[in-house]
Amino acid sequence: MILAGAAGAGRLRPGPPEPTYRIGFSQCTAGDAWRLAMRVGLEKELSFHSDVQLEVLGAHFNMALQRRQVQVLIQQRVDLLIISPNQSGPLTELTEAAYN
Repeated sequence: MILAGAAGAGRLRPGPPEPTYRIGFSQCTAGDAWRLAMRVGLEKELSFHSDVQLEVLGAHFNMALQRRQVQVLIQQRVDLLIISPNQSGPLTELTEAAYN
């Protein structure tokens, strides 16, 4: 009985599951309390779901940078795209493209 237990001890235990659901979160900034709270709350909730991967990108109030970041998330084919813009106009076309 002891030998049987010892024989199984060398087996590798399965690690955490590979993420099966990927979320891309594009923030215009993370510098204010409201946006920080939004991110922290999302990260806390997702900590209970090991099969979900979250990628957060901050654009530091730079709309051109945020557009590029959203394009990358679309190209990566994330399962869910969350966009928190400073201005909606410059991202409308990309958002519609992601939806379609």
